[in-house]
Amino acid sequence: MIITNPDFSNIQLPTPSNRIGLEDGARNARDQLLRDNVDTMNPIRYTSLTADQQAEIATYRQALLDVPQQSGWPTAIEWPTKPTWL
Repeated sequence: MIITNPDFSNIQLPTPSNRIGLEDGARNARDQLLRDNVDTMNPIRYTSLTADQQAEIATYRQALLDVPQQSGWPTAIEWPTKPTWL
């Protein structure tokens, strides 16, 4: 996986010759974004966020979870934009 910009909205995936490989690569990229930006957030830091920031995190997380339901999955993915403050 090559990350081409710091907000993770444009990720280039490996191009295996089969659909299962493409899906696995896309899920791995999505899972990495979840781990790096949302799911490993320190609970103390999370509770220090404003209600708006907590809502942004929840929206971003749900958008990442919904990526496989996109019509272009797994070859044309529109990655959600990470909150700028994150």
